[in-house]
Parts: sequence; structure tokens; C-alpha cells
Amino acid sequence: MNLSRATMAVVLIAGAAALVLARAGLVLQPVGDIALIELYTRDALAGTLLEGPYSHFPWHHPGPLYFYVLAPIYALGGRTPAALNAGAALLSLSSLGVIVWLLARRHSLWSAAIVLGCVVLYALRVDGLLVSVWNPHVVVLPTAVFLLAASGLAAGDGALLPLVVAAGSFVVQSDVAVVPVVAAVSLVALIAFAKQSRFSNRQLAAAVAIALLAWSVPLVEQVTATAAAGNAAALVRFFTTPRAAQPLAASFGAWSVAMATPLRGLFHPILPPSGNGVADATSFDLAAASALLIAAAAVTALAVRRGWHEAAWLGAIGTLAAVVSFASITRIDGPITDHQVFWMSIVGVVEVAAVLVVLAGPAFEARGSSGAAAVVLVTMLSVASIAALIQMNRARQGSAPATEFLPSIVNFGESIRRYVEVSGARRPLVRIDQQQWGIAAGILLQLHRLGVPFYVEDSWASMFPKRYRETGTEDVELTIVATGTDRQLAERAGDSLVDISTHVEVHGRRIR
Repeated sequence: MNLSRATMAVVLIAGAAALVLARAGLVLQPVGDIALIELYTRDALAGTLLEGPYSHFPWHHPGPLYFYVLAPIYALGGRTPAALNAGAALLSLSSLGVIVWLLARRHSLWSAAIVLGCVVLYALRVDGLLVSVWNPHVVVLPTAVFLLAASGLAAGDGALLPLVVAAGSFVVQSDVAVVPVVAAVSLVALIAFAKQSRFSNRQLAAAVAIALLAWSVPLVEQVTATAAAGNAAALVRFFTTPRAAQPLAASFGAWSVAMATPLRGLFHPILPPSGNGVADATSFDLAAASALLIAAAAVTALAVRRGWHEAAWLGAIGTLAAVVSFASITRIDGPITDHQVFWMSIVGVVEVAAVLVVLAGPAFEARGSSGAAAVVLVTMLSVASIAALIQMNRARQGSAPATEFLPSIVNFGESIRRYVEVSGARRPLVRIDQQQWGIAAGILLQLHRLGVPFYVEDSWASMFPKRYRETGTEDVELTIVATGTDRQLAERAGDSLVDISTHVEVHGRRIR
């Protein structure tokens, strides 16, 4: 069996099937974060997006690479929420395909099968992970690609430098939480490689080209803004401002919950993060996370002693990433939420894989042929592909991860469009009530679909790309509030009730 061709065939066939399902999907109206992700993707498709995913802090994540990856798949899939899920499915399956290639390149095929088995079993247990477009979910499998590529680079494979740069850039731009791990692992991998060999001119040129391409948009955003207003400057200010560290007990508890996730109920589903607080660590979490870290460090030492170079670096990178993950939790500002630490669970998966490769790998290699291992690898990738298509089918029917759909948003979009046309407005300013911001995001996405321009008040500016920020030249005001929460709106001079539902009402008036 030609493993590379079989892997590529599985990914391409599954990706094509995901696009077919997306094009047959319902035209739905998402709310909350997924509505914003579709809005950002539409801007990326138009080539106007300069910022990364929004944050509840006064900055965006470092860059919009994720949305530019999604954009062409979104267009091919029919520009619906299901098309976004198809993009996430392609990204997930491509990550698994790259993992197969990486492992087969650097390890024996049975060791590769052990690592892939750990990753696939984990991915199958997290409900909807393979098609979820929420960036705390999206970064998980690409982070595995980064860690495995970095371990190969540290072991002496300079050809993996471009992949380390590409995967590291993607996860960093999509979620700033991974920056400490990516920085520490990249530094160690580069130092380890430099002690063994030198990069070829071609490898360096490819890495530089990928870095320039990946980071060109964030660079343009910073350069075209005033020095203080750029997103990179905002990130630097935020993370260099002294803040109280998290209590060690809370940090260790959150870290334990994340690291023990792969071991908790081995064949039971894993609840994905939802933006709530981290669950309290149980005694199992605390013991399992600590034991896993010790085991990963121990098998690293054992592999070094036995001269198993590749396995040693796999364990070392997993151990380093786990330690740095804990350190990064201590720097979280405010309450620790599940989506801030969930991505760390893939580090636990890498640790488990390293332990199994060292302890069980030799036994598999002694008893099985490489042909059988190749069949196992392709079979696991096929199982993951089938699971992704099952999740994709649910998503196209309206059961997508991390969101809800609200049909009444269509009516709000039409009502607002008519109001804006009748009023002769050209620059509507939108004010948003905190209580129903998720529905408001869905309404604004619908306005974007209809071609109705809008600008957002300053207090919500960091949630949207900068081009939507108010400028003071707006000519009509649209206020989206929870139904019945602000009766004073109707008493304003010139106020019009644009539309109302059980959850939301929209008021409009001219700005004089």
C-alpha cells in the first residue's frame, strides 16, 4: 500500500463529500460566536478582513489566517453555516492526514499507528470537534500537528521547519492562549536541531516565505493603524501590564482538568467547552495529570538511554508543552474558563502517545508487519472521516456544534432593511444590549448577507472588525435590546419600533 496516496485519497474524498453535504444544507441563522465567525469569514472572502477572532478583552487574537483558510471552502459550500462546518471538517481531516505523513516519516509505522490512534480516539470522543468552527475547538488538531512536527524538527529533520512555521502561525493567530507553548517548543526544537545540523537554503526560504504570507495581514493591520491603535500594539500592552497571578491551586486544578481529559472515561464522550467556568478538579484529575507528566518525563529518559531518538523527542516535547501550559494558566486574567484551557487536552494526548510508543511500540513492531500497520493507519483515518461526515450531516440539518439557530432573524433582517431604505439612511449605527448580544450578532450577520451597511457603537467595537466601528458620521440609530427591558426607547422623540419578537426588539430613529 502506498500510504501517502491512500491518506490523500481518504482526505480528498471525505472533503468533497463534506462540500456536497454543505451545498445541500439549510440556510440557517446562527447566533453568538458562530454568527461572528461567519461574518468574519465573509469579510475574508471579500479581502477586507485584517483582524483575527474577537476576544472579550480589548483586542483580537493575533491574526485572521483561520478565516482566510475558511473563506474559499465557505464559498464552494454555498456560503451557509454548513459551509463553515465543511471548512472545519476539511481542516480537521487535513490535520489528521498531515499527522499520518509526519509519523510515517519519523517513526516506525506501528509507532505511528499508536500515536494516530490516541489522537483519533480523542477526536471521536469530543462531540462535534471534527466539524466545529469555534476557534477554541479549531486549534486542537492543528496544535497536535505543530507538536509532532516540532518533535521531528528537534530530532534532526530540517525539512519540517516550514510545517512548524505554518502550523505554529495558524494556531497562534487563532488563539493567543497557545503563544507560550508555541514559543517555548519552537525555541527548544530550533536549538536541538542547530546542535545536530544546519538548515538548507531551500528549507529556510520556504519557512520565511510561509511566515511572510501568514503574517502579512496582521502586519498590514498594525502598519496602517496608528501606532497605539494597532492590534499587535494592543496585545503587547495587555500582556506586558502587570496583573495579579492566578492562585496556584486554581491554576493546578484547571491544568489537571485539561491534561486528564484524554484519560477520563476512556471510551466515554468528552464535553467540549462552552465558555463557562472550568469544572472543579476531581482527585482523579489531579492524580492523573500529575502521573501523566511524570510518566512522560520518565519514558523520555528511558528512550534517551536506549537511543530511541524520535521517541525521546516526542516525550520531551509533550513534557515541555505540559509544563509551559501550566505556567500560562497562572497568567490568565480574570476567572479561568473552559475554552481558555481546553486546547491543552491535546498536549495530554501527546503525552499519552509518547508513553505508549516507548512502552508498547517495540512489542507491536516485533509482532506485526509494516503493511499491517499501514492498513491500520488508513483505517483509523477512514473512521475519523466517516465520523466527520456524520457530524457534518447533523450540522447541515441544523444541529451544529457551539451554536443555536434562530429563524426569526430573517424577519429582523428584512424589517431593518426596509426601515433603512425608507429612512434614506446610508450609515446606520447599531447599539447592542448586553443581555441579547448573541441574537444581535445574528441580526448583523443577516444584514451583511442582505448588503445592508452598519457600524457598531464603541462599547462593542472589539467584537467586530475595525471597519465596522462608529465614526461619528452615522445618520440613523438602531438599538437592539431584550424585549421589554428598556421602555424609555419608545418615549424618545422620533423613535420607531422596527420589529419585535419574544426575545428581542429593535428600535430606530434618525440621528440629528
